[in-house]
This record gives sequence, structure tokens and C-alpha cells, in this order.
Amino acid sequence: MHRGGHQRLYVIRRPSERYHPNCLRPKFTNIPHTMVWAAFCGAEKGPLLFWNKEEWGNITAQGFLDYIYPKLKEFYDFYNAEYSVYFPNHEFGSTPIIIQMDGAPCHKARITIAKFQEDDIKLLQWPANSPDLNPIKAVWNLIKTQLAKQKPRPLTKEAMQAAIKSK
Repeated sequence: MHRGGHQRLYVIRRPSERYHPNCLRPKFTNIPHTMVWAAFCGAEKGPLLFWNKEEWGNITAQGFLDYIYPKLKEFYDFYNAEYSVYFPNHEFGSTPIIIQMDGAPCHKARITIAKFQEDDIKLLQWPANSPDLNPIKAVWNLIKTQLAKQKPRPLTKEAMQAAIKSK
């Protein structure tokens, strides 16, 4: 067997080995799914939030503002104050911290952008459809790869969340 990214597993075999146990890959049909939001600033980990879909519903702009934004704002305020001490005369204006988000609809919604503007939080302007420029994507890929290698695999939502927290 050959591993190719965090979700690909290639089985190389001879035709006579079709059902040999060493040539079969396990199929996981009931792997728990959980939506996660996280942030980091340099080498510092920020808040980690597991979206409670049963209680909060789908992620909408209002849901983002109600559940995620307060944690982001607290993280932003802490590091903005921290870095302002070290970089008092920086070139970015009133703050050395700029927030980068992906193109999720809840991030691009008018009410979300208005809230960031109201709180004077700068957002990084960057091209659409360019996940390779977003450093959090590399972090998620690394976590997914580590979870795929974990033995035993997390079989419940709670076990999956605990495994993510431990990374």
C-alpha cells in the first residue's frame, strides 16, 4: 500500500492478490464529521471552536458573528496590544495585526465585513480561489494527515474533537 496525501491510499497488487488481506484497504463509512474554526498569530495558537451544528444550525454570517467573532475579537485584542508594544511605529496604521480569512460566504457577507470595520479590524485583501496563499489550509492539511495515521481512529465526534485538540 502506498499513501498519497491525507485522504488517498493506493493499493498496488497483482491480479491474483485481489482479496488478499494485505491488499485491502479499510473502508470507514461512519467517520465522525466536525466543523472546526481556529486561528493563529505567528507561532501562537489562538482559539479553537467546534461548530455545534445541532444547536447553532448551519454556519451563516449571523452565526459567525454570534459564536466565532467574539473569540476572534478577544484573540485579536490580546495580540494587537501585545505586538503594538514591540512595533509602535509600524507601517500598517493603527494596528500591526491583519486578519486573513478564506472566501467562505459567512466571511464575505456584508454584515461580517461591517462588523470588522466597526471594530477597526483590518482584513487582508487577497485573490479569490487561492487557498495556497492561506496558511491555515496548510495547518488543516497537517492535522488531517496526523489524524489519518492515528491508531485507533477516532470513532465518535467527542474522540475526534479530543484528537484535534491534542494536535
